[in-house]
Amino acid sequence: MTASSSDSKAAGEIRVTSFEKDLLRNQSSNVDVDVGNVENKETLTYDKPWYRVPHFLKLNILLLMPALAGSINGFDAFLVNSLQIMENWKEYMGNPTGGTLGALTAGPPIGYLAALWIAKVVSDKHGRKPAMVIGAIITTIGTIIQTFSNGYACFLVSRIIVGFGSAFYYVAAPAWLAELAFPEHRSVMVILFNSSAYVGGLVATWVSYGTMGLSSTWQWRAPCLSQLVFTIPHLMFIWFLPESPRFLVSKGMIEKARNILLRYHGGDDSEKAGTFIDFELREIELGIEKDREGDKTSFKAFFQTKGNFHRFMICMFMGFLQYNVGLFAVTYYLNPLLTAAGMSSDRQQMLVAGGITIFNVFAAYFSSLVVGRFGRRKLFLWNLVGLFISYFAFVVLSGINTETSFQNPALAKGILAVIFFTYLFYDIGFLGMLLVYITEITPFALRSGGVMIYMLSANCWVIFNSFVTPVAMDSIGWRFYIVYACTIVFCFIFIYFFFPETKGYYLEEVALIFDGEAEGKPANLEQIRSYAEVVDA
Repeated sequence: MTASSSDSKAAGEIRVTSFEKDLLRNQSSNVDVDVGNVENKETLTYDKPWYRVPHFLKLNILLLMPALAGSINGFDAFLVNSLQIMENWKEYMGNPTGGTLGALTAGPPIGYLAALWIAKVVSDKHGRKPAMVIGAIITTIGTIIQTFSNGYACFLVSRIIVGFGSAFYYVAAPAWLAELAFPEHRSVMVILFNSSAYVGGLVATWVSYGTMGLSSTWQWRAPCLSQLVFTIPHLMFIWFLPESPRFLVSKGMIEKARNILLRYHGGDDSEKAGTFIDFELREIELGIEKDREGDKTSFKAFFQTKGNFHRFMICMFMGFLQYNVGLFAVTYYLNPLLTAAGMSSDRQQMLVAGGITIFNVFAAYFSSLVVGRFGRRKLFLWNLVGLFISYFAFVVLSGINTETSFQNPALAKGILAVIFFTYLFYDIGFLGMLLVYITEITPFALRSGGVMIYMLSANCWVIFNSFVTPVAMDSIGWRFYIVYACTIVFCFIFIYFFFPETKGYYLEEVALIFDGEAEGKPANLEQIRSYAEVVDA
C-alpha cells in the first residue's frame, strides 16, 4: 500500500501508511515510544457510514457545540446590518453614520484583538473547555449590557465586550475540533465552524424581522438579547464534552487521553481499535515532544526557514482574502438597492435580508460536501473566477443604477440577483475553506500560531474596512467597488503562484511540499509520491 491509497479510502476506514510509520520512526528518536506494533494492524475499518457507528455519531453530536461557536461572530455581523433598517434603533443611537457606524461594526474585532493572546494562553495552559466557558460567560455579560444599553457609548462598549469573549471561542473551538474529531471528519468539522457564522446571522436577521412590528425599544433590544440562544447552551452542555487529547498529553495525562481516544475513536473496542489508537497517541506524543524542542512554537519560528515564511505569508493573505473580495461593499449597498427595487419598507428590506441569510446557510454547508471532491487550490481559483464575473457585473450595473438615480426597478432587481451569485461563490470557495487550508499547511508545532496570524490579519482588515468603506462610499460612491474588483484579480494571482495543492496528501507529505528542499527531501508533488512509494517498498 502506498501513500496514494488515501485517495481511495472507504468511508469509516483509516489507514496508517508505511510512509507515516517511517516518518514516525525517523522523527521519534528523542521520544521513548515503541512503534513496532503499528505493523500488526494498519487499518481501522467500519463497513457502514459514520452515522450508523454509535461512537462516531455520539462524538459528532457533541462536537456540534464547538462547531457552532462560529455563530457568535456571524450574529454580531448581521445584527448591526439588521438594526440599521430599524428607525427606532437609529433614533435611539443618534442616527450613526460614517465613522460612528463603522465603530459599531469594528467593536467586536477590537475586543477580539485585545483578548487574542489572553485566550491563547488560557486555552494552552488550562484547556480548550475552560477557554470556551470563559468565552461564553464574557459574551453573555456583553449581550446583557448590549440589550439594556441606554445610548450609543454603552452599546459600543458592549460590542467590544462581546468581541472580547468571542476571542476565547475562536482560539479554543477550532483547535478542539481538530484535536478531538476523528481524522476523516476533521476538515468537515472545521468547515462547519466557519460556516456556522451564517446560523448566527440567520437568528439575528429573522428575530429582527419578527420584532419589526414593535413600537417600543424592544424592537431592537429583543434581537440583541437573542444572542443568548448560543451562549446559554454552551454553558449548559459543554461539560459533556471530553477535553482535547492533545492538551491532556501535554499535561502528562497520557492514560486519560488514551481512554478518550479509545472511547470516541475506537468505540471502547481495544481488540479492533487498540493499535490504531496507540498510533494516534504516539503521533500526539511526538508532536508534543517536537513542540518542546527549542523555540519552535514562537512567532519568530515563522521567519527562521523559507518554508515557514511561505506559511506565514499564506496565513496573512487568508485574512486579507476573507474581507477584501467585495462582500463589505455588497452589504453596504443592499438597503438603497432594495429601495430602488421598490422594497422601501423596513419589513420588506428585512425580509430580503433574511432570505439572503437562508441562502448563505445552504451555500456554506454545501461547501462542506464538496471540499473532499475538489482540490483546495482548484476550488479557490475557480470560485475567484466566478466571484470576479459576478462582481464585475455588480460594479457595472451599480454604476448605471447610481447614474440613473436608482429609478430603474428592473435594473435593481438584476443587481440583487447578481448579489446572490456573489455570495454563492464566496460561501463555497472561501468561508469554510480558509481555516481548513491553514491547518493543513502548518505543522503541528506551528498550527495554533498559524490560525492566530490568520485571525489577527482578518480582524485588522475588518476594522480597516469598517471605517474606510462608509467614508469611501460617501466620497466616491459606486466607483469604490472597482478597488475590490482589483483585489479579486490580485488574490487569483497570489493563489496561482503561492498556493500548493493539499488534497489527497497526508500532513507529513504537505510538510515536505514546504520544507522538502531544506531537509534534503523532494519538494515536487510527483517526487513526494515517488518518495512515499520508495519508503513503502
